[in-house]
Amino acid sequence: MSWAVIGAGYTGIAVAGAMIAAGLEVDVLDERPAVGGLWLDGVYDSVRLITTRRVTAFGGRPMPPGELFPTGAELLAYLTQVAEDSGVTKRLVTHRVESVAQDGSGWLVDQRPYDGVVLATGLFQQPRIPVLPGVLTIPSFHTRDYRSADQLGEHTLVVGLGNSGADVAHDAVKSGKQVTMAIRRARHVLPKRVLGLPVVELHRPANIPDLPVRLALDVAVRALSVYWRRGRLGEPRHLVLSESPVVHSALLPLIAGGKIGVRPAVTAVDGAEVTFADGSSLSFDTVVWGTGYDYDLPVARVLVDGGDGPYRTQPPLLVGGAWSPVSRGLAVVGHREPRHGRGPYLSAVADLVAAGAVAQSRCDEPVGALLSAVVRPDASALVDDGPELRRLARLTEAAHAL
Repeated sequence: MSWAVIGAGYTGIAVAGAMIAAGLEVDVLDERPAVGGLWLDGVYDSVRLITTRRVTAFGGRPMPPGELFPTGAELLAYLTQVAEDSGVTKRLVTHRVESVAQDGSGWLVDQRPYDGVVLATGLFQQPRIPVLPGVLTIPSFHTRDYRSADQLGEHTLVVGLGNSGADVAHDAVKSGKQVTMAIRRARHVLPKRVLGLPVVELHRPANIPDLPVRLALDVAVRALSVYWRRGRLGEPRHLVLSESPVVHSALLPLIAGGKIGVRPAVTAVDGAEVTFADGSSLSFDTVVWGTGYDYDLPVARVLVDGGDGPYRTQPPLLVGGAWSPVSRGLAVVGHREPRHGRGPYLSAVADLVAAGAVAQSRCDEPVGALLSAVVRPDASALVDDGPELRRLARLTEAAHAL
């Protein structure tokens, strides 16, 4: 079977490399002329990962020695080398994919025929910017387009509480700007290290259930952050780790010290003036939207999981976070966030995709439908690494047996 892997970023490199190693015929399609995806042209100069080198690296391919938390440039160099070593670079086809459609028992990717398709476009493709009453006449852009504090005015508004927004606000403070963050709802904020240990590598013991650990962690995080919050951020209404936390060591101290102002959600804009949910208004000279991303899949939802709702409100139901349960030769990868780093998870899901793709050449039924007898389709977004890696290992073994 011939396969199209759409996306040559973090996810696509892992998946395509595993498929090539399994002897499959693979084209890797990406609009960029080189591998790396977002890390090639979509991150800011100061970016440093919130995951350590160990859990950023793919299984069996450690990152070169360096500081504990790698920079964006270091991750790009690593991904480029992995792609070269695994043969992905040689399979790269520079092409922006507009549509993926079924064609009999196969697929058409912008009229190019393939037997199977893997959508590896990841989480960060379609920037989400809210539609608000009024028109801004000052510079405004999404964090996707942020590169350095040189783009920021003397009074900058960062809309949204996420890792990228926190980084932009921190950059602005270091550059002597006045900074305000508009926050729609409270989120948990964790430091990069706890007692000197990287928080991303703190795993719960395997013999202790997940919920008691999360309850204890929730109490601890709320107690330890109360001084820094001082009522400015509010209390999150969700349990810690029920969604991705903000991981940033400087944010809470900067807010507590008055270096970063906090306002509620933005409700309207008018020229340089921004109105907030409490009725107050302020004038700014730059607005940075740290408002996240929407799913952006170039294939009809019904072909992915049989549904018809928007991806934004209803993430796709997939088997093992990869295989479509309804369509033969279709996988969607990279839309899950493991709690403790993407490297080992992506390696495991890449092995599942490669094993399933080989099995699909022997099966008339969709591989996802067959594997759903082992693990039911689900739409999980944030997953606990330990149980998820074990689940992926079971599915990969089942795929080999098909």
